[in-house]
Amino acid sequence: MTGVGLLAGLLAGCAYSYPDSGPPPGQSPVSTWPASKPLPTPEAAIEALEAKNRAEVSRILGPAPEGTILQDSGRISAATVNLTKSTLVPSAGRYTLTAVCVGAPSAQLLVRQSGESWNITFACGTRATRDFQLDAGPVTAGVMRPIEGPLYGTGAIAGLRIWPSP
Repeated sequence: MTGVGLLAGLLAGCAYSYPDSGPPPGQSPVSTWPASKPLPTPEAAIEALEAKNRAEVSRILGPAPEGTILQDSGRISAATVNLTKSTLVPSAGRYTLTAVCVGAPSAQLLVRQSGESWNITFACGTRATRDFQLDAGPVTAGVMRPIEGPLYGTGAIAGLRIWPSP
């Protein structure tokens, strides 16, 4: 028998077993740390920031006035840098448009109807409110974020509202 064969033969007959009741005598038990929560992923952190910013947009907008014909909010960060919505104006007259954004330095309120358009730049964290004379029919309003500074991960949210002026 060669040296390797002899060693293999000797080891084949050996068996090791430990009782299931704990570590071998003379050794202390192994301590374990309590399970910890996983670290938040970037996406989860951004979603949390968006939720916070959405709540702030709602707070700044306040309750919807009676007769509101459009109210919405959405992202203005990453791939989507504008929130654009359309609605039908039921009758010609003066309407108030309010735009809000949170999580970006500034934004623009864009309003378009029947070939006319208006553009108002405002600071995010504030409410931009303007009255417009609108015709009956479709109107498009939007909040656009200028492409400046970081876009991804800001959690920027905008809100829009249109209602008849008092």
